[in-house]
Parts: sequence; C-alpha cells; structure tokens
Amino acid sequence: MSEKPSLPDTKPAMRTEFLARRKELSAEEISRLGAQLLDRALKLPEISNAHTLAAYISMGSELPTMPLLSHLLKQGTKIVVPRLGKGRDIGWSYFGSARELSEVGKHRPAEPQRAEVLGLEALKAADTILVPAFFIDREGYRLGRGAGWYDQALLHARPSATLIGVAYPWETSEKRLLPRDAHDIAVDVILTPKQTVRLRS
Repeated sequence: MSEKPSLPDTKPAMRTEFLARRKELSAEEISRLGAQLLDRALKLPEISNAHTLAAYISMGSELPTMPLLSHLLKQGTKIVVPRLGKGRDIGWSYFGSARELSEVGKHRPAEPQRAEVLGLEALKAADTILVPAFFIDREGYRLGRGAGWYDQALLHARPSATLIGVAYPWETSEKRLLPRDAHDIAVDVILTPKQTVRLRS
C-alpha cells in the first residue's frame, strides 16, 4: 500500500484516459456490467437496508443505476436524486418511478419532472449516498467530471452517512493516487461490478 504512482497523473489527463476506455464499451457490455453491479450492490447492507438512499441517475457510458433504483423503490426505500441547476447549484428531488423522468441529455442526466425541487438539507435524510466516479484511488478519493458538484453537495451530508463510490472494475487501483484539492471528500466504500472495497467502517 506504500507504492507511489509510476507516472505523474493529473486529473484532466486521467479523465481523458478513462473516458476513452468507456467509449470502447458496447451497449451489451454496459448492460452486463450493470447487472453485475446490481447484484453486488444489493449485498451491501448500507444499500439494501437503507431507509433513504441518495443516488445519481446514470447517463451515457456510466454504469446503469436504474435497475438498482427500481428494485429499491419496490422494497420501500426512499430515494433522492440530484436536480442540477446553473453551475454548482445544488438541489434534490424524491424519485418515484422511471415514468416521471425527463429524457437523458448528452451532458445532463434525467430528472424527475413533477417532483418538488428540494434544497441542500434534503441530503441529510440519506443513510447512504452513491456517487459516480471515473476513478477512485486506494484512499477513497474520486475523480469526477471536474465541476465539483458532488464535493459541494457532500458537505451537506450527515456525518453518519456512508459514501459509496461507483466505478468500473478498471477505474480503481492501489498504485495510482489522485492529486488532492482541499475540498475533496473521500468515499467509505468502493463499489464495482467485480468487487466491494471497504475503506472505512
């Protein structure tokens, strides 16, 4: 665990690298890995037993989260999802069903259209928070899209909430470390279709 990265990684370079890898995936591969993610996610008590879960609605080449959200809704879990505004505007809405969602945009996820837009405090209801990542290092720091939205949003999570970073199997490593910014927040668990890594309990 004491190894250092062999190359001087930068966030933009790593983001380009992992985006290129995702573009190589076929729709069938994404669907297959999404099914594996669902199976592994439901084995995590922080997810399967959550009273309220905060989660993102996947778009593009992200690992599919809709099967998981639909399953959890059927078992009675409350789910809050991001509502994006201008820049880093932070909002949430309760998610009721896929039928309520807007169409997914190229650079914007689907959102509940008729649900009330809630403020920052809505995240405090979540027992568990799923966050997307292009890469997660061995200490739980994640590479996002670069806008800092989640880093700002997570400041409003309650201290006892479990943060789970979701990534493809090749998007985590014990050898590569991300450059750190003062506002970066580490996740407690790394979840991929192939493994679950607990960093903090």
